[in-house]
Amino acid sequence: MMFLLLSILCSVSIAHLLKYVEGKSVAKFALFAINYLVGTFIAVGGSYRELQQIRFGAFLWLGMIVGALFVCSYVLMTLTFRQLGVTIPVSLMRLSAVLPTFGSIIFFSELPQPLQVLGIILAFLSLPLTSEERLVFTNPGKLLHNGFGWGLMLFLAFGTANFIFKIQNELFHSQNPYYFLAIIFFTAFLVSTIVAIAQHVTITPAVIGYGVLLGALNVFTSYSLMRALQVLPGIVVYPINGVGTILLSALTSMILWKERLTRSSYAFIAVASIALLLIYPR
Repeated sequence: MMFLLLSILCSVSIAHLLKYVEGKSVAKFALFAINYLVGTFIAVGGSYRELQQIRFGAFLWLGMIVGALFVCSYVLMTLTFRQLGVTIPVSLMRLSAVLPTFGSIIFFSELPQPLQVLGIILAFLSLPLTSEERLVFTNPGKLLHNGFGWGLMLFLAFGTANFIFKIQNELFHSQNPYYFLAIIFFTAFLVSTIVAIAQHVTITPAVIGYGVLLGALNVFTSYSLMRALQVLPGIVVYPINGVGTILLSALTSMILWKERLTRSSYAFIAVASIALLLIYPR
C-alpha cells in the first residue's frame, strides 16, 4: 500500500508542476527531453546489470511502446491544462483507469469481491462529478479541438500505457522494475529529443531545472506503480490510484491555484472516499 500512496503523491506533484510550468516561457519538448533523460539515468542506475544482457523481444517492445505513449500523454495533458485547469484534465486522465481495471478482469482473471465490485463501480461513476462540464458529441470536429477532445485522446493513451505495466508484470514478474523503466524512458527521450530538434527549441537553465524535477517525479511514479502491481491485483491498484490522485489533486488545487470546488465536486469527494474504502483489500 505504501508504493500505491507514493504513486499517487508523485502523480499529483507532476500535475501541479506541469500546471506551474504552463505559465512560464518554457519549451515543452526540451522540458520533456530533459525529463526523460533524467529518468533514463535514474532507471539505468538501478538496472545496470540487466541492461548489459538486453535482448530484442516482447519485453523490449513493450517498453518502447510505453515510452512513445508517455510522450503523447504528457503533450496531451499540457494541452488540456490550457482550457480546463488541473482537476478536470487529471480526472479525464484517471478515468482511463477503467481500461487496465477491466483488462485485469478480462485477460488475467482477477475477480473482485462483492464489496470491491461496488467500490469499483462507485469509483468510476464518481469521476464525472469532478466537473459540472458536460461533453457534447453533436459536433465531433469541434470536440476534437477543445480541451475535452485532447482529454479523450489522453484517456486512450494513458489507459493503454498503464495496462502495459500490468502485462509486463504478468509476463516478466521477476524482472527489476528499473530495467523496464530504463527502456521506457530512453525511448521517450529519443522521441521527445527528435521533436525538440525539429522545432529548434532553446534549452535554458529554467528548462533544465524543471526537467530534472519532473524526471525524478516521473520515474518514481512509474516505479511505485510497478511495485504496487507486484503485491496487489490490478483491480485494486488502478481504481485506487486513479480516484486517489483526483481526490488529492482537487484538494491541493484549492490551495495552490485557488480553484473553487462545486457542489458536484464535494459530492465526488464523498462518493470517491466511500469507493476507496470498499476497494481496499481486506
